[in-house]
Amino acid sequence: MAGVDVLVIPFTAGGHAALERGSFVLLHLDDITVAYTEGTASNLFQDRPEDLENYRKILDRLRADALNPKQSRELIRAAARDMRTEH
Repeated sequence: MAGVDVLVIPFTAGGHAALERGSFVLLHLDDITVAYTEGTASNLFQDRPEDLENYRKILDRLRADALNPKQSRELIRAAARDMRTEH
């Protein structure tokens, strides 16, 4: 089973690359990659090479803007502590 890294872009970073397209998922299945997007009126699977390249570039920018995995964990833990102390 593959590991999962959670990378957080803190609010203090301001706007980020995903705001351009909204939420999406790049799905890597056996011999095909597709981008899946959800909207209020429709869902879309895209597999054109130029579309996939655009989504890969957005992911690269998101990774560059995000905290590293250790920093992300620390931020999540701090937020959880803050939530516990507020209630």
